[in-house]
Order: sequence, then C-alpha cells, then structure tokens
Amino acid sequence: MEGLEVLYRTNTICIDSPILLNGLQDILSLEKLSFLTSLEITVTPILHPAYFFEGLYDDSRLKQGSILFPSMRQLHFVIDHHQRSSVNYYGVVNYPILYGLVKLLVFPGTEVIISCGGKREYLVYSERPYGECWEPGSTLPYELLE
Repeated sequence: MEGLEVLYRTNTICIDSPILLNGLQDILSLEKLSFLTSLEITVTPILHPAYFFEGLYDDSRLKQGSILFPSMRQLHFVIDHHQRSSVNYYGVVNYPILYGLVKLLVFPGTEVIISCGGKREYLVYSERPYGECWEPGSTLPYELLE
C-alpha cells in the first residue's frame, strides 16, 4: 500500500480517455483517489465536461459535500483544440461547466490550470463568505506565468 501511496502522491496522473473520465471512481477506490495530488485531464470538444465522472453525482460511497480528490494540489485541464479548430478558450468565465466540475473534484485552495493551444490560465479555486471565486494563481514561478 505504501508504494501506491508514493506513486499517486509524487506523480502527475494524465487522463485523456473518455472511459476513465466517465468512471474513474469505479476503477480506483476512493482511498486511492484520495492519494492523488496532481492530475491532468484532457478535455475534448467531443467529450463534454458535464459527462466527466458522471457516476460521481449518484455515488452513494461519497458523503454529501465530500470531494473526489481531497489531497489534490494541482488540477490541469488541457482543452484539445486540435479536434475542432473552432474551439477557443477565452477564460474560465466562458467555460462554466469546468467551474462546476472543479467544485465537485477539489477543495478550495487547489491550483487549477486551464490551457488551450498557446493560452494558459493559472487560477486558484477559492471560497469566500459571499461565494466561490477564482483568483490568479500565485504559487508558480514568475517565468512560467509569462
């Protein structure tokens, strides 16, 4: 068990398979999912983000208000614009389904990176007394933000 914990905590897991995105919580136990600290998800225009982890919404193993990836420090969405050249990314406010998905997957304070083509947005998902919001990411070296 210790080896699996090290594997999941020290590596970025990259997922671009629709099957994994739809049912990761059915393939890996919730205990193993809780080890993940860095995850990269490739979002394609063909597979709408609303269908990611679709079993999550009805999963009785998750308690009300619990999060799928409680140890996550960095969540990276890569929007694959090559599959449909008309896809443009102009900021998280224009991709609200990702915002809703982030709220189910990670706790506030998690750094969320969204990239599409040459554009990359570094954000931190936050909760405030007046509601959730996105803040500019500040944990990455300045050179990476340029």
